[in-house]
Amino acid sequence: MIGMGEKQVLPDGSKLVVTDETVCPFSWMGYIVISQKDMEESGEEILTHEMAHIRARHSVDMLICSFCVILQWFNPAVWLLKQELENIHEYEADESVINHGIDAKHYQLLLIKKAVGSQRFTSMANSFNHSKLKKRITMMLKRKSNPWARLKYLYVLPLTAVAVVAFLGSITSLTGTISLILALEIFPSSREISGRAKATTATAVSGST
Repeated sequence: MIGMGEKQVLPDGSKLVVTDETVCPFSWMGYIVISQKDMEESGEEILTHEMAHIRARHSVDMLICSFCVILQWFNPAVWLLKQELENIHEYEADESVINHGIDAKHYQLLLIKKAVGSQRFTSMANSFNHSKLKKRITMMLKRKSNPWARLKYLYVLPLTAVAVVAFLGSITSLTGTISLILALEIFPSSREISGRAKATTATAVSGST
């Protein structure tokens, strides 16, 4: 996809790829991919949004998170972390769009039209569904938070770490219990072996007499 479109370098060093294909705009590392139609209709809003993702290195966050999901795919905590991280990334990008002077109501209307399936906005935002969109608009309506208030987002990391450790601990404990049960069923105890040996001896003695 990146190699197929027309490329140009933006002032901040990001590489813009404009394609004739119908694609949802997205950014990855230093690249922004957007369709020609979206560029003509809503290019300013889309580029501001995606450039915010690039500046904040959100792709690196998601790459690390995806690696954790691969390793811990059975752990519900990492899936929750991935979802929460995606939400925080979108909140930050939305805030950047508003801070750059784009009209908030116009931007919100643009997202709503995309969410309800308007044909004019078929490729506006990434990873949107109605519930996420509602949360994003609610966040935009709130007053701008100071840097200290943003520290509340960090609760995701320690809680997830605790959840991962607790989950792994429970799995280890369960595995150990199952292994012990299987061992007791497969390998008889020394008392059972002694009892069986005595019974076999007694049977042999009675048979010889």
